[in-house]
Amino acid sequence: MLSIFVESFRIALTSIFSNKSRSILTALGIIIGVLSVTLMGTLISGLDRGFDKSMAFLGKDIFSISRWEWFGDADWWEVRNRPRMRLEYVDVIKEKSSYAEAVAPVMQRGAVLSRGELSTAALKFLELILITCQQLLPILLKGRFFTEGEDRSGSRVTIIGNDIAENLFVNQDPIGEYLKIDGIKFRVIGIMEKQGKFLGLFSVDNQAIIPVGTSVRLFSRRGLFVLA
Repeated sequence: MLSIFVESFRIALTSIFSNKSRSILTALGIIIGVLSVTLMGTLISGLDRGFDKSMAFLGKDIFSISRWEWFGDADWWEVRNRPRMRLEYVDVIKEKSSYAEAVAPVMQRGAVLSRGELSTAALKFLELILITCQQLLPILLKGRFFTEGEDRSGSRVTIIGNDIAENLFVNQDPIGEYLKIDGIKFRVIGIMEKQGKFLGLFSVDNQAIIPVGTSVRLFSRRGLFVLA
């Protein structure tokens, strides 16, 4: 039995040395295959961690309902012809859903924020204050959130991201100070904690939040979606 094994091993070695090029290419192919699988697993794991980190500012148990898709290849004309989101849908979702702890309408639009000679473009989220779930509220570094009265009366108050605070209020405390959003004066009541970039694409810290009641009075209802 041992002699058969030794003979088989000798034949294998003879074959390898007599076909060096083929053996090297075979071994190289195996090595490349193993490395490719390993690197792909590492890459996917890194992407998963990056996505989880980027989505952390929304919370893992939060989903959005929107007329438009975040991702996907849906027909543009079909999506365009969908009904626009309405503020009344929030009450319907609250009533019908047995799982949602809180539901909040959100309107999103671009804006220019300025203070004196300084200005910055921002992605502005316009959020309703009438929510009870802490997960739907931004984490504040300083200051406070809106009150129900400020939302109902359309008060011109805002919570700003960390980048805006640093760019428009250099070495100053923004709380209680004023800035302009598209030329309209707002008082800063809070600063959000620094959160970094969303999926590495845009800075979550470059946003300002105002009450939905204020947005409806001053701007429009375009870009409405719902967080729950």
